[in-house]
Amino acid sequence: MADTREITRDIQQQYGSVLNISKVARYLGRGRDKTREFLQPLDFYRDGRDKMYLAIDIAKRLNEIRQRGQDV
Repeated sequence: MADTREITRDIQQQYGSVLNISKVARYLGRGRDKTREFLQPLDFYRDGRDKMYLAIDIAKRLNEIRQRGQDV
């Protein structure tokens, strides 16, 4: 299982340090509805109409869910 640093590095290499919901959905391989549920507890900032999320926050959340043995 990858740790938070490895996940962060992977996200940044593929999509950069800041992602919108479409990029997160593509990374997770999920639809937008499931992705919204995944992102719900995370902080974001707005860039026009888009909510933007930091790669490190996404990695931490993904790692947290995986440690609990849950599906994303």
